[in-house]
Amino acid sequence: MLTASTILTPLQLLKCLNILIHHYMQEHGFVLVVGSYQINYPNMRFNLAEDFDITTNWHSTDPSVIIIDVKQLRTFLRIIHDEVEEPKFRSINSNVKMIIIGSTISAKNVNSLRLFGFQNTILLDQRGNISKLIVNKRMSSNFIDTQHAELHAVDGNIFEKLVVEDIFKNGELKDLNGLKLALCYPRRCVICHNGMEVQTFTFIFNHLNITAEQYVIQNENFLTCDIFFGYSNQNDVALLDFTIPYIYDTASWYVPTPKPLSKLLFFLRIFPPEIWFILIFCVLSISIVWFLVNLLLNQKQNRKSSLVEHILIIIFLFLEQSRRFQFNNSSVFVLTSVVIFMTFITNAIFKCKFLYHLIGEDFVQKINSFEDILRYEVPMIRNNFEIGRIFIPDGLSIDTQKCVTSLECLKYCSENENIALLSLDRTARHFWQVLNPNGVLNIRRLNPPFLSMKYAAAMRSGHPFLSVFNEYLRRIIEHGFLEKIIANYDSQAKYVEYSVAHVRLSLKHLIASFAMLGAGLLLSTIAAIWEICVLTFELC
Repeated sequence: MLTASTILTPLQLLKCLNILIHHYMQEHGFVLVVGSYQINYPNMRFNLAEDFDITTNWHSTDPSVIIIDVKQLRTFLRIIHDEVEEPKFRSINSNVKMIIIGSTISAKNVNSLRLFGFQNTILLDQRGNISKLIVNKRMSSNFIDTQHAELHAVDGNIFEKLVVEDIFKNGELKDLNGLKLALCYPRRCVICHNGMEVQTFTFIFNHLNITAEQYVIQNENFLTCDIFFGYSNQNDVALLDFTIPYIYDTASWYVPTPKPLSKLLFFLRIFPPEIWFILIFCVLSISIVWFLVNLLLNQKQNRKSSLVEHILIIIFLFLEQSRRFQFNNSSVFVLTSVVIFMTFITNAIFKCKFLYHLIGEDFVQKINSFEDILRYEVPMIRNNFEIGRIFIPDGLSIDTQKCVTSLECLKYCSENENIALLSLDRTARHFWQVLNPNGVLNIRRLNPPFLSMKYAAAMRSGHPFLSVFNEYLRRIIEHGFLEKIIANYDSQAKYVEYSVAHVRLSLKHLIASFAMLGAGLLLSTIAAIWEICVLTFELC
């Protein structure tokens, strides 16, 4: 119990503010901080999914709570006095809650707060005393001695005294002393028996002197359990009541890390298959037209060129080999110019892509978003227990028969090429070391997260201790104990985002060139041996 003689540390003062904000602020409320009071704002626990931004533009939205240093109160009231005619200000007077930090407040400021319509004003001094200002319309100037008189927080004439309780109640509750409760989780919930869910309630049990017995539920017989883990409070189960949500998480799509292509065949993938088809069609069609033009217009030539020769000429031009042309008419000149221009453009594009693929890594199939999953019709799987059907958008079919536990689903995803797994991000981080014993990245997460999840413990309907656990869950959330439990759980494994690192040019990047050179030397050697054998046979 905090008393008036207790000097609060900054951390204890933050805890007091957290309790006030938690009880006086709406779920989507806005906090306005005025003055230079030093508060480590990100460390304040609001029991909300998102943090709030500190801003002094208090007209931008309707604040639910105003935290103000008492030294800045007169300046703040003067600003209000100058802008009192604005309709925006009048709309927030009746709803705003003001928390004033300090030990004393002048009577003039008390009267000003009453005149400006702040009906819910709380004074928090640095000793931990919380006082609620009672605004009485019958208060007259005679009731307050002078405008400079100071009213202390413990003055019962003006303030209704409230006291901040300690985080946990002193002593043990007699009705819970030595009680045994059954903690249940299904066999599919791999992490529940030692994860943050059980650790959270174990933390509460230690302060209530409750013994917990853990059971693995083979079937969903909820009536044998006092507390059932692994369910979201958004699940529709008639036999269960849910505690307040105390674990927030996101679910993302996980796909196997794409396998790098072999350097021996990567030059074939510089162009997509459809472009290769178009190029082959163009070469054949142009060669035929070119051959027919030369055949019809150059009939007087003794040497007749063949269709294969025209195809080879286009290939030589593509490979930047020199070639001499003789033009006897303008039509052949125009056609030859078109062929040279086409091969030049194609060669320039091919060389740029060739250089990029030679140094970098190329992969089988790149899936970088949920839209790619739908575009390529990649099979989708999920753990039905971890992410229930209630979270899945309508019209999206996801298989639940491929795996049972979270670990099995992640392993299945890492061992298959064309698969997409919807998994909780915290679960994937936890099993990262199991999936990657050698540090090899087998799966990768797609951004942004697909779903936002909030999880709560379930208790059978009408359980007498539901309100007790809800109260203690609020306390450990408000004072940061749950965040420490989650941080300890998350630190057990390290998740590394997938990325392709830049590497130095090495022999493996040139293996394709050397392989082609070796294959060419081998073929030329075989051809030379064949020609020598033929010549030897003819001479004999």
